[in-house]
Amino acid sequence: MGQSRWLRVPYAMILSPSTVASPIKRAGNGKAVANAAILIVEDEALIRMNAVQMIEDAGYITLEASDADDAFAILKLRRDIGAVFTDINMSGSASGLKLAHAIRYRWPPIHLILTSGLPPETEMPAGAHFVRKPYENARIIDLLHELFDGT
Repeated sequence: MGQSRWLRVPYAMILSPSTVASPIKRAGNGKAVANAAILIVEDEALIRMNAVQMIEDAGYITLEASDADDAFAILKLRRDIGAVFTDINMSGSASGLKLAHAIRYRWPPIHLILTSGLPPETEMPAGAHFVRKPYENARIIDLLHELFDGT
């Protein structure tokens, strides 16, 4: 019997940036929310799916990555990312903290929200926000509203 082989391709690489529409999403009350996408980086699939659902339910556009490498690939292709919500402790070539520092250096305007069960052991990038796990969904949504709407 032959062996199966899987090729992991970040979703954003399937569609070129010119073919990906970024419509204005609307919250449940019909109010438009940020036109920028939120990139969710989490290696635990169930936690990532919950975060995607929570943020989409609040009316935001979401993208997802399972590790820092996938996140970098998406960030290089998409110009509409306004915030990255990342776990700090992830498998792969870089932690969420390392990812956040790289984003702050290469894409300074992107808002950063980091999460973990324990506070970061090293300094976070300037302007980054930390939310301890387990977090309440409302805390994340309030923070996104604050970052994008100033409310």
